[in-house]
Amino acid sequence: SPGGDQLIDAPLYVDFFKDTVFVGGGPLGDMGIVSYSAPSNVLDWTAASGGGQLVPGFPIHGMRPWRNANYIFGETKISKANPDVAAGFLLEPVTTDIGCMAPDSILEVASDIVFLSSDGIHTLAGTDMIGDTNLSLLSQSIQNTITTAIETYDIHQLVGLTIRGKTQFRYFLSDPAINAVDAYGLIGAV
Repeated sequence: SPGGDQLIDAPLYVDFFKDTVFVGGGPLGDMGIVSYSAPSNVLDWTAASGGGQLVPGFPIHGMRPWRNANYIFGETKISKANPDVAAGFLLEPVTTDIGCMAPDSILEVASDIVFLSSDGIHTLAGTDMIGDTNLSLLSQSIQNTITTAIETYDIHQLVGLTIRGKTQFRYFLSDPAINAVDAYGLIGAV
């Protein structure tokens, strides 16, 4: 079983990036901590072997590797863990204005990341500058539909998936009071 001084108990999110396992969003005091294993050893979570912890300063709502960083999503903020030869990984803020409401909404579509924020569906996309990112609002033309869905359904029950052959993503929202054939969903594309 895995062990070490850097491991958190019962993480909610698990990710794999640069031969390293990342876990985050544990119970109570661990909600704002991301731990990572030693490189190429998922059972070793000791600092002496290269494991570590990152504290982005917000409760974790999901993680997703993209390009050369592992993006860490909070409800109103996003940070990224950049590989560093000396320190393992360094934390860098991406934005303090936009975050992710539904962990399962974080999907890779057409080499970009999409996610559901409080103001709609955003894309995390690259720009012409190397290492720079663009956070665009994809759902501007259907803003009322998105706002109604956020207000009507439990967004934490959202299930997202990517349809790679069509460069689409789909979000399904469930509600125990509604029959499965009447369940709400959104189809999007980048």
